[in-house]
Amino acid sequence: MTRCPIFAALVSLFTPFFTQAEEKWIDLFDGKTTDGWTPRAEVITFEAKN
Repeated sequence: MTRCPIFAALVSLFTPFFTQAEEKWIDLFDGKTTDGWTPRAEVITFEAKN
């Protein structure tokens, strides 16, 4: 009976190490412009606001 909770604890501890990929974050917004963004609808202009 005590093996099940111990096994579950070990699995929950080590799962993030196996599922995490070595990927870097991709910045979606530079905070200043809308470079690289495309509108989904027909838009004449659009701008980035803070």
